[in-house]
Amino acid sequence: VTGLGKDRLFIVPGNHDVEWARISRGSEGIADSLQDRESVNAVLADPNDRQFMLARLHAYLEFVGSYFGDHLLTGTDRTWYVRSFSAGWRRVDLIGLNSAWLAHGGHQDLGRLAIGEMATRLALEEAQDADLKVALLHHPFSWLQEFDQDDSGTMLADACDFVLHGHLHKLGLQQIRGPDTRAMFIAAGACYETRRSSNSYNLVRLDLSAGKGTVYLRAYVDKRGGFWTWDGMSYRNVPDGIYQFDFNDP
Repeated sequence: VTGLGKDRLFIVPGNHDVEWARISRGSEGIADSLQDRESVNAVLADPNDRQFMLARLHAYLEFVGSYFGDHLLTGTDRTWYVRSFSAGWRRVDLIGLNSAWLAHGGHQDLGRLAIGEMATRLALEEAQDADLKVALLHHPFSWLQEFDQDDSGTMLADACDFVLHGHLHKLGLQQIRGPDTRAMFIAAGACYETRRSSNSYNLVRLDLSAGKGTVYLRAYVDKRGGFWTWDGMSYRNVPDGIYQFDFNDP
């Protein structure tokens, strides 16, 4: 429909990509010991430890390697990637982050996950010359351990123009402005095979020259056989399902 190739498709792992049978007692012991920045960085810096912890995502990594080739993988044990493309004369960097390498898959993950300061810093360094930076991860920052919220979460909010995440099955739009921060957070709604939760998606159009953006909110209505329509019910001030915003100084 879009006419775009795989090189413009970007995915990151989530809790549903975890294979429970591959979570060993040894990896659980390591996970329980990761209580601070230094311990997480130590594991991420060791290739053997990384592969050990990423065993739970074996099938996901195999799929990414077979379907995308080198597009999203730089070695099977790296927990992040940066991909660049051009939009007009602007360089756009997509930063893919793994928030699921410590995940079990249930509500017990709340507050015990981590991206890792080292992974976040290396990714941002690779993307530092981009005109527009978009971070992509599965979990919202609130699911990270508190120290990693302060490290990875703060660095991403300060350095990126957009932070995209899912997991909560609820649409969410939030723009954070501050002395160091100018990020637009967009949370994806659910896209279930069933209709247990409200299904939704969104499209975002950017005018990079003007620094303007538009989010088009779409929702599935489970009536009259089911159909997609504009989502005018998620926000009081977005009755037509179209939200316009400024994302930088033009």
